[in-house]
Amino acid sequence: MTPPELTPPAVPGVTTHDGAHLPLASRSRRWRVVDRLAIVAFALALVLPSAAMLAGARPQAIENRPLLTAPPFTPGSIWDPAWSAAVDRAIADNLVLRPRAIRLRAAIDLALSGSPSPDVIRGVDDWLFYRDDLVALCPVGAAELVTRLDAAAAAFAAAGQEFRFIIAPDKHVYYGDRRRPDDGIPAPCTDAARPSVRAALATRGAFAVDGWSAVDSARAALPGTELYFRQDSHWVPVAALMAIRDLMLSLDPALWSEADVVAGEPRAFQMDLAQILGVPRTEAALDPLVRPGVQLRTTAVEPPAGLHLPYPIQQISAQGDRRLLGGRTVVVYDSYFGRATNKLAAFFADSTWIHIDDLKQSPDLVRQLGPFDRVIYEEVERYVYRAQLDTLVAPLVRIPR
Repeated sequence: MTPPELTPPAVPGVTTHDGAHLPLASRSRRWRVVDRLAIVAFALALVLPSAAMLAGARPQAIENRPLLTAPPFTPGSIWDPAWSAAVDRAIADNLVLRPRAIRLRAAIDLALSGSPSPDVIRGVDDWLFYRDDLVALCPVGAAELVTRLDAAAAAFAAAGQEFRFIIAPDKHVYYGDRRRPDDGIPAPCTDAARPSVRAALATRGAFAVDGWSAVDSARAALPGTELYFRQDSHWVPVAALMAIRDLMLSLDPALWSEADVVAGEPRAFQMDLAQILGVPRTEAALDPLVRPGVQLRTTAVEPPAGLHLPYPIQQISAQGDRRLLGGRTVVVYDSYFGRATNKLAAFFADSTWIHIDDLKQSPDLVRQLGPFDRVIYEEVERYVYRAQLDTLVAPLVRIPR
């Protein structure tokens, strides 16, 4: 015997036909028009960004890095998940509305006292710190760094080349009080290494320059002046100028004259940490002129075909009404001296500028650019303990002919 089919009891005001779960249609034509406009707007939001990208429209790069590009297609690419993921990232990176979305998200995160990027640590008020500044790595300790520095200096001296080494101090060394007390980040390894390294540099004045002393001098000369940008990871131009002064005094004291420094005017600088967050900001800082009577001519050094370097190599020649250091000088630098190129180049008749990352990537190319009579090596504190200094600069040592 088949049991009878059970039918749920009827509920007043509730229908049981197939479309009963759908919302009721708009009762007026006006609301039906609104529904259709919402559908059209949603469809356009899906289609227009892609159409704009296909038409060649590209967003502004606002995160202190170039926009991603899609990897080349090969017959095996379609089966490679990594290739597909790289294409997806490139497409998302090049959507024309992406900067607005990033700025909106960053503004919300900052308003909630957070940071939209793991690379940026928020300090008190509007101060920002680069994570690598506060969370440094020191695979090379202080003693090994000094040993490698001595080896590099000995190699250059044996080759008859002048050599100078300078460390640019990290921002937190002078503005640690701008950190949030609850950021939970312990003291970086660079703090522990600093006293030993400074003591060693003090006894090696023939080839080493203490960058911390330069910033100390700037602080004493300009009390109350902020010597590092609030929303950038670098020192301001007047602090860089003090380091250049100490460097030049070690090379030839007669080349430096306070009369050759013109105060200049405040200039707006783009802030790299704010750029990483996607909320571009500028800060004004005094930008002194050095040796205004010296003219500089900059020429890009073209790498061999097929070689793509992270940073351009530049050759700068100087001439004017001031005495210049002759011979060929190579400056191995990072962004701390990279922002003061013209200030330092004004002291050398001929200088070649090679970014540290280029030196790491293409040591053979660097050897081809020489030989050089003088080698200047500058690096910020947080990264100097990561490199094997003597090995890194070995391609710059002049080979006897």
